[in-house]
Amino acid sequence: MRYSLSHYVFFATFVWLATGCEPKTKAIDLEWVGGYWEIAFVTHGNETFYPKKGGLPVWDFYQLNTQKGFRKKGQPGIQGRFQTSDIQNPFEIKRSEKGYSFVFTTDLDRWEEHLIYVDSIQLILEHHDKKYHYQRKKLK
Repeated sequence: MRYSLSHYVFFATFVWLATGCEPKTKAIDLEWVGGYWEIAFVTHGNETFYPKKGGLPVWDFYQLNTQKGFRKKGQPGIQGRFQTSDIQNPFEIKRSEKGYSFVFTTDLDRWEEHLIYVDSIQLILEHHDKKYHYQRKKLK
């Protein structure tokens, strides 16, 4: 039985779609999580939300020690110093087939934020179908 070129193209396309089209999950290096992060934008469904311009930026500070850590809110202050709140939101790292999640526990609440991506300049967390896109901030 002879196959035409279109049969081969169809078969090759089918194989590519079945195997090669799925994005490969990049290994996540948790070492990048620690530090200062500012929300660049938030996505929810097909919408993108940006922080209001003109206000003082609020940064999140993450400190990670093995499988536990905490997050604090803060703002850049005078002469490059960083002012943080006294409130820490402790979390534990949970690993599953989907990847990593931060499990936050406070006296009043417990929630999970799924770690989508992190590298030296970008952090993406997902919580309740919203994706929080952070950019790394450095103190001067």
